[in-house]
Amino acid sequence: MSVDRSAAWSDVWHEHSVAAARAGSFAALGQLFDHYRDYLLRIAAQELPADLRGKIGASDVVQETFLQATQDFPRFVGHTEAELKAWLRRILLNNVLDAHKRFTTQKRAAELEVPIDVAPHAGAVVCPQPRPSSLAYSAEMRVAIERCMARLPEDYRRVIELRTFEEMSFEEVGRLLARSAEAARRLWTRAIQRLMRELDE
Repeated sequence: MSVDRSAAWSDVWHEHSVAAARAGSFAALGQLFDHYRDYLLRIAAQELPADLRGKIGASDVVQETFLQATQDFPRFVGHTEAELKAWLRRILLNNVLDAHKRFTTQKRAAELEVPIDVAPHAGAVVCPQPRPSSLAYSAEMRVAIERCMARLPEDYRRVIELRTFEEMSFEEVGRLLARSAEAARRLWTRAIQRLMRELDE
């Protein structure tokens, strides 16, 4: 009985949090993401190819997934915990795939100097045509992210722009910022964590 009651409360909390996030609460969205952090970390650790683990960590992939999910949340049309987990998992797996494609592209470019296009992200449960309310939410989300970005230190803003928005590798970001690839990765991780805190607040 206590197990059923606990599950019922969990369902209520989840539905409330999704509704609050859809209404524009970044705090509710952040709590939802924190709830699934360990779940996504386990998947990232399992799915990251061995040749990528020295270049990008599971926590990096999860942070990138949360930032993309924050931007794309208006497109999520599910309601249940299973639907949200599947949506986040799909974004994460696409990020792993993109990271592998970037790494492969860099190796081939270095060997053959032939660029390869990287496919865009895809979600699992999405609305094919954005609704007016979703468009308004998306615009509000972009404004909020831009405002929070403006409050970040310059090096944080720059590393997010290069890595997340321009999709550069950590090696490329490091060269532009006069840092090693590992130092660029650590800076990006701190910057994303700071940005998510700013959004929560």
